Amino acid sequence: MNAHTLACSTVLHHEMEIFRALDLIAADGFKYVEIVDVPGFCPHLHFEGDRSHFVKKLKETLFRNNQAITSLYLTPGSFLKEEISQTFSNMEAGFQLALELDVRCVTVIPGSKVEEEEWEATARSIARGLCRVADLAGEKGIQLQIESPHLNTFTETVGQTLRLFEILDDKRIRCTFDTSHVFRGEKVTPLAGVEQLGLERIGNIHLRDVCGEDISITPGKGHVDFKSFIEMLREKGYDGGISLELEFSNYSLAEKRAELRFAKEYIEACLEGREITSKLKFHARPWVQTFERLVHNPKRELRKITLLRNMYHRLWGLMTPFRPVRAYEGVWKDKYQPFKRSKPVIQRPGSVNLSVPIPRPIRVGILGCGYAGGMHAAGFQRLIGVQVAGVADIDAEKAQSLARRHGCAAFTSLDEMTSRLDLDLVSVCTREWLHHQPVTDLLCRDVDVFSEKVLSSNYDEAQQMVALARKRSRVLGVNYNYRFMPGVQKLKEIIENCYFGKLELLDIKVHAFSYHHALDLVSFLGGEIISVSASYQNDDAMRPFGGMDWRKFDHDILYVPSRNMAATFELRNKAVCTVTSSYFFDPFGLILSVDTLFEKGAVTLTGIRMEDVVGNLSWTSKRDKFGLDLEHRNGVFSKGYEYCFYKSIEGFMNAYVKGTAPETPGEQGLFNILVEKAIHRSYINGQKVNMGQFADELMSSQELPLPV
Repeated sequence: MNAHTLACSTVLHHEMEIFRALDLIAADGFKYVEIVDVPGFCPHLHFEGDRSHFVKKLKETLFRNNQAITSLYLTPGSFLKEEISQTFSNMEAGFQLALELDVRCVTVIPGSKVEEEEWEATARSIARGLCRVADLAGEKGIQLQIESPHLNTFTETVGQTLRLFEILDDKRIRCTFDTSHVFRGEKVTPLAGVEQLGLERIGNIHLRDVCGEDISITPGKGHVDFKSFIEMLREKGYDGGISLELEFSNYSLAEKRAELRFAKEYIEACLEGREITSKLKFHARPWVQTFERLVHNPKRELRKITLLRNMYHRLWGLMTPFRPVRAYEGVWKDKYQPFKRSKPVIQRPGSVNLSVPIPRPIRVGILGCGYAGGMHAAGFQRLIGVQVAGVADIDAEKAQSLARRHGCAAFTSLDEMTSRLDLDLVSVCTREWLHHQPVTDLLCRDVDVFSEKVLSSNYDEAQQMVALARKRSRVLGVNYNYRFMPGVQKLKEIIENCYFGKLELLDIKVHAFSYHHALDLVSFLGGEIISVSASYQNDDAMRPFGGMDWRKFDHDILYVPSRNMAATFELRNKAVCTVTSSYFFDPFGLILSVDTLFEKGAVTLTGIRMEDVVGNLSWTSKRDKFGLDLEHRNGVFSKGYEYCFYKSIEGFMNAYVKGTAPETPGEQGLFNILVEKAIHRSYINGQKVNMGQFADELMSSQELPLPV
């Protein structure tokens, strides 16, 4: 172990082509590299065209730069029993590539995060899959390693990593030890982590620093004691690989390279036992580190300071009456209307009237206090006559944080919240596969429900939820909030009023993240779906979506496609709709676009992206518009996704107070799941699927008994 063998991971330049990344790493003084391949994020070993040409060009680049590859970091898929065949095939290809590149070490991630009660059984299944792959690696003369612990994976902690290795009980499989994931939260130091795991299990080490929960810190600028850590490795005779694995968001190329050079100088000094230079010591001082992070990302850094964060939230609330409203009147304007309660201020509770008077306050509970739960709480709280009475989450800290923001009670279970509070309605914002139990419990208690999409990850469960709501005469709504985008609302108005004649063609392009919303828009804009034909290419390894566990979904519910998906829908009104979706769309450039073609014109909605739900409307027409106002931005108070959440909740509550069906009732949520399954059926059979016949088939064969 010496400074001359220090490697650099290509993940630093994940957005670049591998050849350019290698050139830059060589220019910064590295002879050894670890090549990372994570589809959709760092696809450095994904190539189009001839494989032999790619390998030849890669070898030529390495030879020109006098570089060698220490290891490959691959994401072949799941090691669970039901998915190991595809993973094994991917690993065979990966090992073959490693041999062609003269690499003898391959690192993989053991699996996706699971619930604690499922951990032991899943660990045994993963262990069997890993051992099978280790057999293949042994035949090829390759060392198989798993990066563990790692945030948001099957083994997040040192304890879980140790348990997995004990279950594996296979000395052929070693650990890639990442100092940042071990020390995240600053609870277990890297030295303690090595002591617990045992140095004999570690074959490779990734170096990255930590500041609290932030694991993207350059070595030498955080709180890891690398000097003591490296001295311990030297004393114990560690002879494995060491590489710098730096990841930064929103850094320029020059800033990334500066951070890499700093890390290289700092770690090389530690490896050689040299005194850290005054310059490096200066940058290692806590106040200098804080200042540098503050300059680069002030918002993120200030959030770490609890006192400042609490003061900010308090002052933000006090200043609400004086803050401007973002509105569109030809151009975006900040309108100052202090103390005017009817203005659409999204931050202030009780600032928006519903369309009809509320005879008594409506008490709402929020189940699930993550991103969606926070949006729902604010969306309900802004309505006059609606009170968020309580919030619940199994994570007590999340529940208490949301409760403080909205001045309500916090609970750690639905049962506790409903037994202690008299609630009219509960908004269910848990993960998709955790909707069924709370929804059925609430309906059985005669509490109405507003559920996040999708209604369920399982069609049978969704069917049962809808039937139970009907049986008990309760309200069940689903939050498909893309219907409330200003441009989509304007398109709906144009279609319903036939301003350009009859709708002939509806073409929707959508990022995979919002694919399920696009399927809902087919019905919303186009009307009744008669049939669907579809094809897609999917790869679960490329489907990251907030830690989603795809095993919890019906196998024929795509929900978030990866590579590509195209579907054609025949509509009752004789129009045709097409939906195309892919993970490869840039979400900051395109989340959604909608083209509508009519007998006498066309209207296009574009510009919907991660930071803008408003977008732009354009049109062409064979006739005058007769005074038709196609401006869709008047009165819009935000470009962010909170606008869709708030307007969706407002629409739901207007229907709720009137006693009419919600915009997207449970039946529509069930139908959207049916469309997902019909798309899969069409893809598998290569035939068009009639929606009516398909619905009858599923209903007759799969209906579940209702709970008592």
